[in-house]
Amino acid sequence: MKKVAFLTLLLVETSCIAQAAEPNDPRDFVASVFKAEAAPMVDNVDQDFVRFLTTRFRKAVNLDRKEGEIGFLDHDPVCMCQDSEGMHFSILAIGNTPSGVNVSIRAGKQVAKWRLVRESGGWKIADISEAGWMKGGSLLNALERENKRGR
Repeated sequence: MKKVAFLTLLLVETSCIAQAAEPNDPRDFVASVFKAEAAPMVDNVDQDFVRFLTTRFRKAVNLDRKEGEIGFLDHDPVCMCQDSEGMHFSILAIGNTPSGVNVSIRAGKQVAKWRLVRESGGWKIADISEAGWMKGGSLLNALERENKRGR
């Protein structure tokens, strides 16, 4: 009986941990992105910002990086930098839209807007507009345009 109770408790704890992995609130998602970005980099694959992007945005970034070369996007757009370790992040504003959530963030001295949408049961970054780069235009649109030119 003790084994059954222990296994049941273990199963309940494991399911709670799995649910906590995907933040339901957009503010919690943004906080989890900030935490991952500011952490010391252990493994490039584990730390890569593309895991926070929608499928479409991730595809555009990966096409831009073909064969490991630096393409149009020459930095991490989440932090607007080359190295985010120890960087201070903050949410400036957050607001709902009919298609998702818009978030204004500060990363160090840089400011950007993220458009978040629900995908595969969790929040993902659908687009980024950096105030100091491309005149604040859509990074996703710019990547897709550059990827078409490169073919």
